Amino acid sequence: MDDATRKKLNELTNSINKVTKSEPSIGAKFAEGIVALIIAIGLMIPVYMLCATVGCDLWAWFITPIFGIILGKAQVLGILLVVNFMCNLGNIRPNNKALDDLGQIGKAFALNIAMCINALVIWAIGAVLVTYVM
Repeated sequence: MDDATRKKLNELTNSINKVTKSEPSIGAKFAEGIVALIIAIGLMIPVYMLCATVGCDLWAWFITPIFGIILGKAQVLGILLVVNFMCNLGNIRPNNKALDDLGQIGKAFALNIAMCINALVIWAIGAVLVTYVM
C-alpha cells in the first residue's frame, strides 16, 4: 500500500471514530432517563412481591417454628421495604464499568434481574435446608 492510500485510509478511520464517539443529545438522554424510570418503577412491584413471597416462606420455615410468630406477605413486604430503606439510605452503588456500558435502561433491567436472581437463590437454599436438614 502506498503512502497516499495509507493517508486516505487513516483519514477515513479518524472520521469514522469521530462519528461513533459522538455524545447523544440532551433530549435523547432525557428520554432514556424517563424510559429507564418507567421500567424501574414497573419492575419494582413484581420484584418486591417476589422478595416478599421469598421472605414470607423463609419466615414460615425458620422463625415461626421457633418463636410462633406468623407473618403474612404484606408484613414481610413492609419489613423488606423498611430494611431496604434503612440499609440503602444515602448508599450510592459503586461505579461498575459493566453497568455503565449498559446505559440507564440496561441498568434498570440488570439491577431488577439481579434482585430476582438473588431472591430465588436464597429461596432455593432455604428450601433445601428445610427439606433435607431440618
